[in-house]
This record gives sequence, structure tokens and C-alpha cells, in this order.
Amino acid sequence: MRDTLTFTFTSSEDETWHLLFDPVLPDGTRVSEIILNSKSNTIKSKDLPLAFDLEDKVTVNFIYSGGIGVIPIVPDPQPGDESNGFRIIETAMQDHEYKIILEGRSNALEVLQIWHNDLEIKDILNAELISNEDNILKIRIQFDDRDVKYTEKKITILLEF
Repeated sequence: MRDTLTFTFTSSEDETWHLLFDPVLPDGTRVSEIILNSKSNTIKSKDLPLAFDLEDKVTVNFIYSGGIGVIPIVPDPQPGDESNGFRIIETAMQDHEYKIILEGRSNALEVLQIWHNDLEIKDILNAELISNEDNILKIRIQFDDRDVKYTEKKITILLEF
């Protein structure tokens, strides 16, 4: 499935701005085409960063497929609260594997949500799948019971694309 992501740049100045546009896209996103429409021309490319001149309005369309990313954990601590949640330490895409390193309290049971753009999930290692609906994976993570306050857990999601 191919999707389109659109960015529109406008300027009310009388001068030309030289822009270098290099957006950060989710891991595993495959850009098949970038279409830049300015007042004077249309440029088709697959290369980032994208350099262009902005006079009054430029629209940049990314034609893409795939993509995966952890939905950030947003704690709501109050003054004096102790840290009780878990943290996302690192995420990385390697070949067809999306790797997540988490840190949580020893023996804690936590739930993590992961957005994906219609990717086929082959397997999830070191976590239990709760649901996979509307491009949101919900997984349950059991942190190891250790004699330390916090412990790391490495999750691997095997993808097909």
C-alpha cells in the first residue's frame, strides 16, 4: 500500500528562501517518490535532503510505504512522585527486524504501543501480543525479576515486507 505525506511551505516575504528539507521518517519507511511543486516547476526525486527555493508556496509530497515506530510513553508525574514507569532506551531497524530496548522496574508488567503502516508482523520476541488493530500493536512486557531496581528488556519485532 502506498500513502502520501504532504508538506506545504509558504512565505509572505518578497525575497527567495533557499531551503534544505530533511524530515525524519519512521524506521522502515520506504519512499518511492518525492514530488516538489513550486510556482515554476515540478521536481521528482527519491533523494533526501531535498534542496529547493521558496518564493511564495511550495508543496512537497512523499509517496511512501511501510514505517514503524514506538508510540512515546507520556508520564504525568506530580511534584514529589517517584519514577514508576518504564523508558524507551533505543529503537533501531535492522533488515526485517525492529529492535526496541526498554528499561523498567524489576518484575514489572508493562504495556507498550507501536504504530506501523500496514506491515505484516511475523513474530514478536520477548513480549506478548495483546492486539494489532488500526495499525497499532499493543504488546505486554514482563521485566525480569532481579535484585536491582531497574532492568533492561530487548524486544524484537520480525517484519515481512
